[in-house]
Amino acid sequence: MKAFNFQSLDQQVLLNHGDKIKQLYEALEKNPDQYENDPILKDIITCAYNIVLGSTLDSLSNVEFIKDFFKLDTILKETYSNIEDYFNEISDKINSLTESEGNQMIILLSGITFLNLYIQVNWTGPTLQIPKEFNIKNNNRDILSLLEVDGETFYVKSQYPLFLYLAKICLIDNYAFLSDGCQSACLWSCRAMMYYQRSLANMVPTFKSSLNERFQIVFRFYSLDAIMEWNDENQYSKDELIDLATQIKIEQSLVFNYYKQLNKFRDAITEAKEISGLDASLTGALGKRTRFQTFDTAQLVLEVKSSRAVSSVVGENEPSVSDPSNYKFKREVTNDDPTLLSKPTLVDKEKFDTGNLRVIDQALCLIQCLNVKNQNTSNGLITEEMLPFVQKTLEHSNNWIVHSLGLLIKSRIEIHSSKTSERAVLQIQALVDQYDDETSPASERMRMIYALDYPSRWDMEREVAEKFIGIGAAASAFDIFERLEMWDDAIQCLTFMGKHARSEELVLARIAIQPTPELYCVLGDLKNDAQHYLTSWELSKKKYARAQRSLGKHYLMQEKWNEAIEHFSIALAINPLFPASWFNLGCSAMRIEKWDVAVNAFTRVVSMEPEEGEAWANLASVYMYQNKLEKASLALQEGIKHKRDNWKMWENFLYCSMGISDFQNSITAVIQIFELNNKKVDLNVLQGLADHVVSDKLDKQGINGRKLEKLVSELFGRITSKLTNSADLWKIYSSYHYQLGNSDKAIDLQQKACRSVESAGWENSKPHFEKVALFTKVLCNLYLEFPNTSYIYSAKLKVKGILKKVETSFSDTETFKDLQNVLKQLEEKEQSLI
Repeated sequence: MKAFNFQSLDQQVLLNHGDKIKQLYEALEKNPDQYENDPILKDIITCAYNIVLGSTLDSLSNVEFIKDFFKLDTILKETYSNIEDYFNEISDKINSLTESEGNQMIILLSGITFLNLYIQVNWTGPTLQIPKEFNIKNNNRDILSLLEVDGETFYVKSQYPLFLYLAKICLIDNYAFLSDGCQSACLWSCRAMMYYQRSLANMVPTFKSSLNERFQIVFRFYSLDAIMEWNDENQYSKDELIDLATQIKIEQSLVFNYYKQLNKFRDAITEAKEISGLDASLTGALGKRTRFQTFDTAQLVLEVKSSRAVSSVVGENEPSVSDPSNYKFKREVTNDDPTLLSKPTLVDKEKFDTGNLRVIDQALCLIQCLNVKNQNTSNGLITEEMLPFVQKTLEHSNNWIVHSLGLLIKSRIEIHSSKTSERAVLQIQALVDQYDDETSPASERMRMIYALDYPSRWDMEREVAEKFIGIGAAASAFDIFERLEMWDDAIQCLTFMGKHARSEELVLARIAIQPTPELYCVLGDLKNDAQHYLTSWELSKKKYARAQRSLGKHYLMQEKWNEAIEHFSIALAINPLFPASWFNLGCSAMRIEKWDVAVNAFTRVVSMEPEEGEAWANLASVYMYQNKLEKASLALQEGIKHKRDNWKMWENFLYCSMGISDFQNSITAVIQIFELNNKKVDLNVLQGLADHVVSDKLDKQGINGRKLEKLVSELFGRITSKLTNSADLWKIYSSYHYQLGNSDKAIDLQQKACRSVESAGWENSKPHFEKVALFTKVLCNLYLEFPNTSYIYSAKLKVKGILKKVETSFSDTETFKDLQNVLKQLEEKEQSLI
């Protein structure tokens, strides 16, 4: 008998090649004795068939290896004193297997089976009916405790976490056992880790590093060139191999997005589009947006071009939404707004009608929405830019999960408009309801689940509750949060409704039923009592990072900086993926001048969230305290990118730039501060800029001062055009031109300085009189240096006027006598000019 091709089966499962695996299965049914000498092959084929068919639950009863090896029918009987003993036994049994291709393949397929079961019951539906003979508890708290990672809890209401733990044992813990014989093991391991991560309360560093490392291995086997080599025997089409390469790059991009590695995310999306040959860009087109619009205006639309042929269906037996008989995808809520059209009607409609996109390209369009959102987090362009991507996807949907995510994103966009908010809430509720709709089989739902950021059932219900809060239905939201056991959100609802006493009663009642570290932290938040956080910490056996984060915040609010630093440090040692905690640690360290601690903390913040302008500003402040102006300047440049309207940040940047002789950036900073902070200008800085130009020295970039003359002159001109009453500014401006040899300009500017300095009542104040005298003396000296009759005459009249006004008050002062001497010099110069 010809040797079984395990590698081919591995590829077929990954490509979801139902027809080829079905042929193997049907041949097995016709001749069940053909694998009599190798019974595990029968289980491998059956298990693979159930996976592509979406009937993974059947494998628990009709695959002998899974029944015997995992013992699901006796798992929770008296055989094991606790569930951890069972898991240890399974792991030991895998380690004892010989590393044959058959053993490796059946463990891989078992892991995929358990992973798909977990995802089906918690993400896609339809609801599983677990046979009673398996005696599997739905939600075993001992399993949840074992699934905690890096101090982060596993979601308490997740369904059948047992399946995920078994997938973890097969695909993650024993990846080394699989890797030699099963090429796809690295990818399935990443998929298992990603859904494990999404079931935890927060991001964890263990999975972040493992996913990044393991995806490097994935691309050794699944780059486009490597995948195209599968086609030696022409058993796969070129397009489906390209689709697979695109999907794997998309999956990596979702990891980057989840962990907020946004630059890597954008690059991965670009690569995915290049692999698929998709060119999707926003453009303008004439059309109408409202029902009663009588003229065409510019509309934002998506222009799509593909280098590959577009198919109406991708994958065997995959129904199309455009088929009227297909009601399985018809979950769209369509109570249209009486004025606004659901999408623009275009004049040149044919130009933008690309027909039915490939499913992978539809997925790319939806992933592109994440990219738009990440790039426009603080402005109103998100809605307008995301909607064309969603509309293009919903025009022709061929996949259940793609269609559902398109509707979800559309509802998230519409929730922000009063005209469509009700429809948006109803739409999300309809998407929640479809979990239990059995008309769409699991095979349809699972086909693209790994390539999309589709939320879990509990996240979807949480989203419904949040939308209820947005429209004022806090009581309905509370009912959902209470059922989901999301106590922080439930307490917020009670607070919103003004039921503060009920909040504490609820938490105490839950503690009486089942005390958990989370509940004690919630109680600590309610009562502002550090003892409850300590109880939480001890109850978790000193593993629950949130308890230490809460203690850190508690002492931060009390301005106990050393205690805050201690607790934040403990929390971040357990799970460092909390930029807010790093920020608070940095602020606490700044207060007591622990500069090295502060630098490390703010550096960690900006490495995780490069757009956090305030962290950049604080990092720069620490560097300034340490007199590390070069580093401070670089930090401020990054911060200003994201906080361009923060004049204080510009001010720090100005002083850093001046300190390191970066005069070009100094000029930019002066302008920004002047515009943002009510015409504020630092005269010392302006004097420094003027001196640099006059001295003609080299700046940081090695540029001579005189080459900046035009920029500095324009700066003075821009400022004095709006700030006309600053005598000192006019004086500096005049001196600048005098030193450059522009005598007429210097005299003109000093005249303006003299007019500005003579404020009302100056003659009654000695300091003001002395300043007027000083400015007048400077002007007269200019007249004397560059004399002409008209200048001298006007100067003489001006000095006489000043002396006359103050002769009764300040005639005995040295300043008055100096002015008399100046007048004498003017008179002498006037005589010499006659």
